[in-house]
Amino acid sequence: MPPGWVFTPGFSVAETWDNNVLLAGEGSALAEDFLTVFTPRGALGYRGRRSTLQLDYQGSYQLYQQLTELNAFDQRSNAGFRHRLTPGLTIFVRNSFSKSPTADEIDLPGVEFRRQGVTMDDIRAGFDARLSKRTTLTGAYTYQWIDFEETPSLVVNGLTRGGHAHGASARLERTLSPRLTLGGEYDLRRGIVDELNEFEVQNALGTVDWRLSKQLQLSAGAGLSWLSADRDTPRQSAPAFRADLSGTKARLARDPN
Repeated sequence: MPPGWVFTPGFSVAETWDNNVLLAGEGSALAEDFLTVFTPRGALGYRGRRSTLQLDYQGSYQLYQQLTELNAFDQRSNAGFRHRLTPGLTIFVRNSFSKSPTADEIDLPGVEFRRQGVTMDDIRAGFDARLSKRTTLTGAYTYQWIDFEETPSLVVNGLTRGGHAHGASARLERTLSPRLTLGGEYDLRRGIVDELNEFEVQNALGTVDWRLSKQLQLSAGAGLSWLSADRDTPRQSAPAFRADLSGTKARLARDPN
């Protein structure tokens, strides 16, 4: 593909009939309605000799025929940028934003329904570096922010409080053979919930990637995790493990005859 800009617009319409819109339980009155969803979307991309840029947006208009109190508009967008500074060093920035709908408390034939709006943003910036022919280093900084729309009558709990978190991560890998790669990774995340409660999580793992075959690969890690729930609680630690087995299907060659 030659360098340059590419813009891809899109639009779709969907119609749905729901005989239990509010997900009422047994013994409760049911609310039924038609839902029409309009989804505009668009993507803008740029590919240069050393840089790439990708932007995309998608909205969702949800319109009910009778229960118009539930009408809502959902928005999601993503942005990504990569630039190769040198043959062995690339920097990147990625951001993801979403805003989910909200509605006031609704009372329909004895059925209460509440939906709380939420806004989230996640940004990640870092670098990929090739230190040598067989050694690579990746580092990144992450910032996450979440905010729930305030509803006076809504009981606030741990799942409906806003807050933000900072994080940093690093991963070092050394390829020993075409089938075996050893490495290590570390990540730190410090968050604040409701601007009052702080927590900190750290993970340190030794990793191994083993290619079992052309289509199958095993990735595993083992190490320690540390958790600090607040300033007054001693830091706790525990072993940490992860394992992942992934594969791809082999392509079937088509006989031209």
